[in-house]
Amino acid sequence: MRKHLGVAISLFAAVSAWAQEGVPKSSDEALDRLSTLVERNQRAGATKDGPNGYDLLIDAIAAVKQADLATWRQPDGKPKPDMQSPIFDAIYRQEGSQASAAEKTAAMNAIKSYNDAGVFKLTAKLPGAMWAARPRHDSEQSRRNMVISDGGTSDEKWDGRLLTMLLPDLGKSRNMIRIEMARMQLAVDAGDATAAASAFEEALAIGRILSHQSTLIDRLVGIAAINLAVYEAKEAIGAGKATSPMMDAWASAIERQLPMAPVSLAIEGERLAVLDTIRWAYEGDTLSPTKMAEAQSLAGGDGTKDFTKLGGPLATRAESTTHANELFDKFTLYASTPRTARGGLGFEPDKLAEDLPPGEILLRVMVPNIRRLMMADDQLQMQLAAVRAMLALERHKTAKGQYPATLADLGTEAAAKLIDPFSGKTLGYKLLDAKGANANAGYLLYSTGVDGTDDGGKQSEDPYAAMSSKPEGKGLDFLLSGPAAK
Repeated sequence: MRKHLGVAISLFAAVSAWAQEGVPKSSDEALDRLSTLVERNQRAGATKDGPNGYDLLIDAIAAVKQADLATWRQPDGKPKPDMQSPIFDAIYRQEGSQASAAEKTAAMNAIKSYNDAGVFKLTAKLPGAMWAARPRHDSEQSRRNMVISDGGTSDEKWDGRLLTMLLPDLGKSRNMIRIEMARMQLAVDAGDATAAASAFEEALAIGRILSHQSTLIDRLVGIAAINLAVYEAKEAIGAGKATSPMMDAWASAIERQLPMAPVSLAIEGERLAVLDTIRWAYEGDTLSPTKMAEAQSLAGGDGTKDFTKLGGPLATRAESTTHANELFDKFTLYASTPRTARGGLGFEPDKLAEDLPPGEILLRVMVPNIRRLMMADDQLQMQLAAVRAMLALERHKTAKGQYPATLADLGTEAAAKLIDPFSGKTLGYKLLDAKGANANAGYLLYSTGVDGTDDGGKQSEDPYAAMSSKPEGKGLDFLLSGPAAK
């Protein structure tokens, strides 16, 4: 644990040293700092001279929009965009449901319309675009993206506050992921390894691109994109539908597109948004009640509370700035520490806001849910380890005729990537009885769940119980592949 903490503290110091520049003096300065933050966190070797993955994603979104306008019509003949969502929600099966023949036909027709419109020629460029940065929010390119994403007009002006930056592209990105997942599933069912590989890697690329942006919601949507692609690959492998060429391509795609940007990028982006809010919410050294209510509303509250009746002095601008930096320093340290070592930090992120002085009302409404973010990130790492394990196990079975006795038998290099973030050890793995056959019948692959204890793959009827920190989650493991509890 001390080794993990030492690495985390070194990383934390490097990240936070440049971040604590105080409250930005203007909107321009806030945007300059935001741009610097994003550029510092681009993938090693990526340069501005190459294609910008974010711009390519917007181009693909625009092509989808145009295809929809040409395809979907209301009864009165007027264009009706975004009609593809129900189709792809249906074809991209959720747990326990299957798309009907009619739904599959509709999805195949929609995929064909996008292919004819050149959508997939554009998405094919995403995996190779390693530089991925959203344009400055005050730029012409940003206004163009807004028009594409939400149908607004190019003369709509942003008011210069980071907290009011609209990101309609995230909703369209989610829809693009649905399209890729439907395309992947149809390709797997048809045995089309090329299309299945392309859809999988392009979904991973969307997740990577979003992870290189500056907000927490960017990160969460990026996590969701990669999770969906991994889920679909796992489903195909488990059902015996994935061919060797598909699996080889998926394994290579994972190595090309991942890892995502460091999670500290999203946290530092949120820090800057909070500091920028301090800039405009304070009048001199005093927090404006009107602007405080506006900040609360923008942050998701109702904005109606009378903060003048709290019965204590409100924090000054200087105090709020200091406390914000102290808070985000701890968030950054928490995020850079492996899950198994976080207990040694001496704090929990969701308790930090409660420990703020009573007068820190602005920070109380602005503090992001870092625990939720890190839980989502940890679960993604778990699922990535699982799909890597499943791909390696199938390769082993193809070469040897049976699954290995242990994950260590896959080789040192492969096993090193199969770490369960909840235990810090290799994922749980058990061969299933072959019922007298010479070759083994299958395997159980599992995570320890949040308690970090290997319980031999024990499950309950609730498949997610092991992911709960409540008492009923103890003594259980989380199934990643294999027969579920009956």
